[in-house]
Parts: sequence; C-alpha cells; structure tokens
Amino acid sequence: MPNFYDSWKEAQYECPECLWQGTGAELKQGDMTGEYFDVHCPKCGERRTSIFFPTFEQSRANWSKVSEADKLVVEMAEERQRQEWLTEIGQLPDIPEPVFTLTWECEANGTLDSKLFLKLGERVIFQEPGIYEGFRRFIEIAEILKAKYGAALQDLIPTPHSSYMLYGDAGRASKAVKDARDQIRRAAVLPMEGDAQ
Repeated sequence: MPNFYDSWKEAQYECPECLWQGTGAELKQGDMTGEYFDVHCPKCGERRTSIFFPTFEQSRANWSKVSEADKLVVEMAEERQRQEWLTEIGQLPDIPEPVFTLTWECEANGTLDSKLFLKLGERVIFQEPGIYEGFRRFIEIAEILKAKYGAALQDLIPTPHSSYMLYGDAGRASKAVKDARDQIRRAAVLPMEGDAQ
C-alpha cells in the first residue's frame, strides 16, 4: 500500500471491474481506520487500494506538500505530545496499600481531546492525553507501573467505555493488552489465605 506522500495521486490506475482509467487523484476516498484510508473507482465504486496516513515525521519531511490546515493539525498534535506524559516512576505517587488494582479510564471526547486517567478506586494517580488505538501506550505504562509498584500491583483494568480509544480498529490490540495484564498478574503478590478477596 502506498504512503500518503508517495506518488499515488499521479499514478495511473485501471479498474478491472468497469475498465475505468485515470489517476490516483481521481479515485474517491472510502473507509478509514486509524492507519489508512481506502480509495475506490469513481465510476463503479470498487476498492482499488489503501493509502497509509502520514506520520508526523513523514509530514515534516514533506512539509512543502502539506496543506495549511494539515500543518496546523500536525503542529497541534506535536504540541500535545509535548504535554506531560508518564515516562518515569518518579511521576507516580506512593501507594501505601500492600496490594491494589489500578483502572485505565480513557474519555473519548474525540481523538484530539481525549484524556487518560490511571485511577486507584476514584482517586486519579496520573492523567495524560488519550491516544486512539492506545494499546501500545498501555504496554508502556504497564511497564512503568510494574517498575514503580512491583508485586503490590495486582492488575491494570481497562474500563468498558475505554475500549474504543484503547483498541480502535487494530486487530492485535486486544491480545497485546491481555498479554500486558497477564505479566502484571504473574508478578503480583497473591493475597494470603483468609485475606479479604
């Protein structure tokens, strides 16, 4: 599949269904995921290919080709990335409980306006911008939490309404999150017999 800044708009396409011929710029945009969008024949509507959305790095490398509106989006997103993100254990509070579970709660107010909350019960212990298809971020944060809290951390549980932002359309996301949670649980302190469950 071509990347956004490849020469797909100038390339010639032929539709084997209706025999339409033309350039990629004439193709009609179809369905989108977080990573790519489909393009279809303008005559019969059959899908011809998919185009990967550009990364920030690709946009910067092709800055003269980026529209003014898209430049603004890139700059806003880069600024958002410079906001406070969880990167080290010193950013997390101490938790005195001998064992505990944390919750991953992501408010989906549109992908540019989302917030991720790490919570102990109702107490927010850390917040940062939410990411669509944030399962990779889940893995990173799980590692930081394990480093900070060790075996006292029993689990990191995503709330049901976090699913859209956490998994998105990525097929591998569910397994990646499950694997990260399994690693936390394997290292967790088990309650002593007779302790409250």
